[in-house]
Amino acid sequence: MRSLFAAFWRDLIRSRHYVAASLIAFAAGCAAGWTGYAGMDRFAEQSAAGLRQLAEWIGSSEHPRLALFLFIFFNNAIKAVLFVFLGAFLGLFPMIVLVANGSMLGYLLQSGAGAAGAEMGALELFARGILPHGIVELPALFAACAYGIRFGFLLVRSLFLAATPEGRGRAGAELAHFFRMLVPLLILVTVAMFVAAVIESTVTPALVG
Repeated sequence: MRSLFAAFWRDLIRSRHYVAASLIAFAAGCAAGWTGYAGMDRFAEQSAAGLRQLAEWIGSSEHPRLALFLFIFFNNAIKAVLFVFLGAFLGLFPMIVLVANGSMLGYLLQSGAGAAGAEMGALELFARGILPHGIVELPALFAACAYGIRFGFLLVRSLFLAATPEGRGRAGAELAHFFRMLVPLLILVTVAMFVAAVIESTVTPALVG
């Protein structure tokens, strides 16, 4: 298993251009949400309203902190896995997810996230409300989306390689290697989302509140 994780780290380094694409998409979303470009502020506001309703529902539960942890963990972990496999559609879905999440973050920081923003600026809000869990959650999100984008490109590439027997063998080997690397990726992403959910449901509320 140790050798598999070592192979994954090497594979992740070789996939750095897909990781870079994920970072660029997320940054573009942040900029769009901050500036309200192309109506992204309206999308982010609708998403924020949904999160506020969810927060009210969790707050009314018998064990709100546990409910918050379970929701955050399962929501993020399941979605991260889906982002990888939904990348099969030309890698577009992970890119859309990154832009959407980035726009949400940009909007929340620009607007001050409601009441919290009245007492602290965007930088302080980021340091208290996003950074503690984001430093674990965001790298996992970027890695999952990067492999989702890569999956889409591999499938397209395999279609072209399938024209010859040699190409089919090469495409099969590339896809087999990709799926082998998904084992350590999904383990690490799940662990990261678990840790992030613990922080977000315990440390983050204390820092922001």
